[in-house]
Amino acid sequence: SSRIDPLATIPFQFGLQIPRWLLPYALAVVDFLQAGSPIAAVPHVVGILAGHFYSFNRITVPLMGGGDWLKAPNWLKRRLDGEAPPNYMEEPEKKK
Repeated sequence: SSRIDPLATIPFQFGLQIPRWLLPYALAVVDFLQAGSPIAAVPHVVGILAGHFYSFNRITVPLMGGGDWLKAPNWLKRRLDGEAPPNYMEEPEKKK
């Protein structure tokens, strides 16, 4: 992944080698060039901004002593997971 080794190169279109951290930007540029309109890059820009927002608030802010306010609230965890998550790996009970 680009977070583990951002300077490693990956193959891109037409045999180009680019650093991993540039991949989202390169994809936005390719979409922009293919469409001929800056509107084509808008979803990429929104994704890049959302990724930076998430990374900053989940990793950087807690390391600086702030709270992790993007965690799911407990009521939502209980609603989705239930009280005890089921163990899907255990054998079903046999009917007698």
